[in-house]
Amino acid sequence: MAVSFHPFRALTSTAGAFRDDLAASDEQSGDLAEALRGQLDQLAATWAFALAALICAPAVVAYAAFHVGRADLLRMIEVRGGVLVGLGLVALALLKMPAFARWSPHSHVRAATLIGAGIGTGLYSLLRITAAFPASALQLASFGIGFAFIAVCALLAALCIVPVRGVR
Repeated sequence: MAVSFHPFRALTSTAGAFRDDLAASDEQSGDLAEALRGQLDQLAATWAFALAALICAPAVVAYAAFHVGRADLLRMIEVRGGVLVGLGLVALALLKMPAFARWSPHSHVRAATLIGAGIGTGLYSLLRITAAFPASALQLASFGIGFAFIAVCALLAALCIVPVRGVR
């Protein structure tokens, strides 16, 4: 079964979503701002699980790379893992630190969208490394776990972003 994927169409759709997110919005609505704050609070409450997944994903892939004899991939895995954990910590700071409390809820959602795109890209590039592993049970396990971590982060982001985009 072949799946049709058009990268240019996906990129244009993503660019359009970012354009819509960055466009000026009517931030005067108190109900909308309160709905956004509620969604951000839900994301903040669950972000620790996403951060744990962002720490575990590169660790699992590094473990698999070491055991299949591809130690040459460890440096790439470490760099991607560092970027993922860094983005996760930036998101945690955005959601929890009082310094960011003055930001409008719209700005929080826009920043979370951008961070989420970075995390998705990082997890995908980490997942692509598993293709260099020799065919084995560890390759399949690494791919499955990496895909599961992408799903966990997407689900947590959907708790915040999808209802917000529907409210707008």
